[in-house]
Amino acid sequence: MIRKKHRAWNRYIETKNPAKLAKFKQIRNIVATEINKLRAHEQYVISISCKENPQKIWKYANSKRNTKGGIGNLVQVDETGHETTANNDWLKAEVLCKSFSSVFTSESALNGIDSNTSNNDISDMDD
Repeated sequence: MIRKKHRAWNRYIETKNPAKLAKFKQIRNIVATEINKLRAHEQYVISISCKENPQKIWKYANSKRNTKGGIGNLVQVDETGHETTANNDWLKAEVLCKSFSSVFTSESALNGIDSNTSNNDISDMDD
């Protein structure tokens, strides 16, 4: 059914036909309803068996609580044009540091600019 939904979406994107969009929305709603029914049934089965097998409910609760984080491998092109892959935390930090330092300015570069002077001073305006 999910494959059918993806196929309907691709057909709509190819043609931009409103009838194909309506068909996609219909299939999307059916898929969402089925997924919700399966999730409710899974929770029902877990709730029935929680007295005999409390480990099952904790396994389910922990699976919903897990978050997967982290930064994937980063590809960097150095000055000579060679691509290198940062695959450990220290190298990733170095790549990100170099990237951010090229974008942001430092405070010492702004010290030469007088922030009290401006071209549009309100006191210079006539009433």
